[in-house]
Amino acid sequence: MFRSFLSILFVFISINNLRSQSDLDQFKYFIVPTYFNGFDSADKYQLNSLTYFLFKKNNFEVLKETDSKPSDLSKSPCLGGLLRLVKHKGGIFKTKVSFDIIDCNNQVVFKSDIGESREKDFKTAYHEALRNTFECINNEDYGYSSKINSVQNSEITTDAIDVNIQDEIYYAQKIPNGYQLVDTKPSVFCKMFETDTENVYLVEGKSAMIKKENGNWVYSYLNKDGIAEKRTIIIKF
Repeated sequence: MFRSFLSILFVFISINNLRSQSDLDQFKYFIVPTYFNGFDSADKYQLNSLTYFLFKKNNFEVLKETDSKPSDLSKSPCLGGLLRLVKHKGGIFKTKVSFDIIDCNNQVVFKSDIGESREKDFKTAYHEALRNTFECINNEDYGYSSKINSVQNSEITTDAIDVNIQDEIYYAQKIPNGYQLVDTKPSVFCKMFETDTENVYLVEGKSAMIKKENGNWVYSYLNKDGIAEKRTIIIKF
């Protein structure tokens, strides 16, 4: 009976892996951000550059976040999948990473295997771990499907469309009692500090606050005429 259970479990895992691989078919482009969450500078250890190289090497249509968008991607943001590097606790002298691919609704649709390294040098370790986790991507099983993407496009909420059109993306870097938000130039947009209310931050030096509303981050402020305004922004932690 136990052997039967293992057999069923193996089949289930195999089907899940195939489904995850096929989920890539909805993307025509794969977008590498300027910053990866958890790293304090752009292209730390050249991880963003290596990610771009690995996708390019395997003949994926890959873009840097700062690149000019192809016209079809500008019109249909769901053609692009955003890459996110994930650091895992690995213990002493063990570096472990994986990556997610996120769709236009900010949902994780693909999770890679975890790659690891025992190298002591940080850059060497991260590079080895990233190359190992990338082995789960097999371009021979990938083929962009406009049919899948058209379904994804139809499911975008109004808020998601506004965010993609505005395309105001900031990366959160931890500071005492809050975060500083950095854009893709990179330059500091603002510093925001924690309050007693969850997901509500005060902006340093401005009559402004940043808070979460209906699943989106909203920047509320007084304009130069003293009139209250607000706009939706994307914050990547």
